[in-house]
Amino acid sequence: VQAVMEILSDQAIWILDEGPALHCKRSQDICFTHGIDDYISACLETEGSYSSWLALTDTLLMSDNPASMERMSGALRTTLRHLLKPQLKALVAVNSPMQCMMKEVCAQCLCQHHDPETKLPAGIVFSCFNQHQPLFAVDFGNLKARQGQNSVQEKVSNLWLNYLLDDKARHLHEPSRIIAAEDAVD
Repeated sequence: VQAVMEILSDQAIWILDEGPALHCKRSQDICFTHGIDDYISACLETEGSYSSWLALTDTLLMSDNPASMERMSGALRTTLRHLLKPQLKALVAVNSPMQCMMKEVCAQCLCQHHDPETKLPAGIVFSCFNQHQPLFAVDFGNLKARQGQNSVQEKVSNLWLNYLLDDKARHLHEPSRIIAAEDAVD
């Protein structure tokens, strides 16, 4: 993922909740290892060090869990707003279940949007058709509820897939059960 992001972006900012920092190969990339809340605080406290990208960025694409994306959305609209480029296009990658693969059929991926100014409902989007959605329009409460509703089915599917793959792996290592015709006759 890191190599692809480096190809597709001018700058990548990796914000990790735990674990070791990623090795950033480009000088403009950053890996912050203390989670989204501490990153937002660092943007405010250390002028330029973590926040310089805000004034330079035309397009922001964020991919994380709904709670983290919601916190970043709130910070960009409030405490970090004065640092933003005025016409920032902020998008979030809204994950969708991969059940139907038929685009806009099963409705397991619906995502409610609100008008960023009025906060009134602005429509419903099929995330399978458009995973990159406007950060300030996504109803994160709705997104969390939808992902929670789908989580049981996704967990059961993952357990079943793991069972099948483990079973297949066991059979690959068993001795062959093919018996020569002359050995089968007694």
